[in-house]
Amino acid sequence: MTSSSSRTGYRRSAALALLTLLISTAAFADSVKVTVDRASVWGNTTGTAGVVGVVRRGDILEVLSRDGRWLFVVLPSDSRQRGYILEQQTEPTSGTPPSAPGAAAQRRPPQTSANTRRVPKPPPFLYVGVAGQAAPLDFTNNDSITTLLETETRATTYKAARRPGFEFAIGQEVRRNLIVAGTLVQTVGRGTASISAQIPHPIFYATPRSLTGATAARRAETAFHLEFARVLHRSSSYQLTAGAGPSVFFVNQELLERLQYDEVYPFDSVTFTAATFARHSKSAFGAHAQVDFSMPMTRKISWQVLGRYSYGLAKIPVNASTAKTQTGGAQVGAGLRVGF
Repeated sequence: MTSSSSRTGYRRSAALALLTLLISTAAFADSVKVTVDRASVWGNTTGTAGVVGVVRRGDILEVLSRDGRWLFVVLPSDSRQRGYILEQQTEPTSGTPPSAPGAAAQRRPPQTSANTRRVPKPPPFLYVGVAGQAAPLDFTNNDSITTLLETETRATTYKAARRPGFEFAIGQEVRRNLIVAGTLVQTVGRGTASISAQIPHPIFYATPRSLTGATAARRAETAFHLEFARVLHRSSSYQLTAGAGPSVFFVNQELLERLQYDEVYPFDSVTFTAATFARHSKSAFGAHAQVDFSMPMTRKISWQVLGRYSYGLAKIPVNASTAKTQTGGAQVGAGLRVGF
């Protein structure tokens, strides 16, 4: 009687163990399907190893093991890349034969620092976009020349055109979350020159006549920025970086040379008609700070917007005086960022 009861208890225990095994293996499939629009696959379960890749709704992922609420999967785009995805972002694929948890645990690689180092760094990138001046670069130059044996004084206020310029950058993540990039920015446009002058009288000494007028004046500026940037946030949705570095500016500015005006006897007044300008070039050194925000469109192409403030001071000799103009200033930009 005791032997029969022991056999019955043993059968019940075996059946309970088998049922537990069937439930656990049924809940863990060899492959799962992504159920959200976009999901990040991480290098480890803490997020410190960064994003290995991004998968989309409907992608089928091979599951190697489970770690709590995380699944260790193979990326569908590259079987050599593996990482962790939240189980709540997936569902088991129908008709997939279950695998034993013990076998999956045997295939799971140890989560060590060596495994983390195998996560590839983001590739080098190119950025092409437009940059607009968010703040004016107006400046005033006071100079003088000799006219009719007297001094003709002029105060000219130059306003640069606010048209967008071209921007090109190339960069690389040299260490985890540390990016080094070089950016070339060029803006060209015809701004305005507002002139206020005192013209000597052709008959009376020390009796200047006032003249005002406005005309166009061309300005071209090319800047090169060397940036050291830090990744502040990186996810499947967006990336935010901030950086700073040295800058060099090359300015080509048209500055006033001669005034042209009409005068009629008794020459007590003059009327502005035109002005002659000369192009002057000068370089300047400075620095900049920049913030970038990018949103991925595909695995290699992202939209990017940026804000930058740079500063330099170009000193241009003209007519025995020095014209001082700020370079760079506040700029905003937008364009495409492409990994290669």
